Amino acid sequence: MLKQARVYNVALFVSVALFLVIWASGLKILEQLGRLPAPPITATNCIDEKFKFLHELDLGQVNMLAVGSSVAWHSVDLRPFKRHYGPGVHPLNAALCFLRMNQIASLTDICRAPAVDVVHINTPIQSHAEQTLKALRAGKHVACTVPMATTVEECRQIVEETERTGLTYMMMETVIYSREFLFVKEMYEKGELGKIQFLRASHQQDMSGWPGYWEGLPPMHYATHCVGPVLALPKAQAEYVSCFGSGRIDDSLVDKYGSPFAIETCHIKTFPVLPGGIEQRTVHIRR
Repeated sequence: MLKQARVYNVALFVSVALFLVIWASGLKILEQLGRLPAPPITATNCIDEKFKFLHELDLGQVNMLAVGSSVAWHSVDLRPFKRHYGPGVHPLNAALCFLRMNQIASLTDICRAPAVDVVHINTPIQSHAEQTLKALRAGKHVACTVPMATTVEECRQIVEETERTGLTYMMMETVIYSREFLFVKEMYEKGELGKIQFLRASHQQDMSGWPGYWEGLPPMHYATHCVGPVLALPKAQAEYVSCFGSGRIDDSLVDKYGSPFAIETCHIKTFPVLPGGIEQRTVHIRR
């Protein structure tokens, strides 16, 4: 019986070893023929590619930097940047590949590169303020996806840093460049809408399947798609804001940000800040 067990174990070992040899040989042949399937996109794969790309890049030629977190960083078409800004512009898509800014020394080096003038930040919301301040303090103009920050203090620091350095900061709120908003804006400026008495905006978005940091995010941390257009149309700023929450998200998500609310609603008292801005009005925002 013991002899049969040994024979079985040896046969099993030989079979597994033979399978691995055949499998490895097959992969090697496919690689030599250029027929090896591409590996699945993973964080490790993206990181390895990114480090190799940065290592081989001549940073002296780069003068515009875009920072993102997409695994498809190498698929982004940067030609529109060159067409818009001219032949002297050499943009770089410096996607983070799931890593935070302070984990990539290469990107810190890029921020310090004298040839880089502009940093465009497209990273998780929690990182916006930290990375914006880092870029401004490195002497770079900053364009940052929404929101600017998640606390009043962070917003104040960014404003103070732009005033201190004289650099330009722009929060990249996209809705005010949408065809729908531009259509309404044109109608209003032609006088086809009459006088604005009251403005209301609401934004719903299904975040299922998005990265985990979106789960439980307080609604007003991502309210600019509402606030942007209703302040841009009357050319106004907020003078006074009141906000309250309602509903409740799943209990398992509450501790992530300390906010239980499924919906947040605010009222904004406005005042005109640009020529042609309307007189004081109330804006109702639901998010």
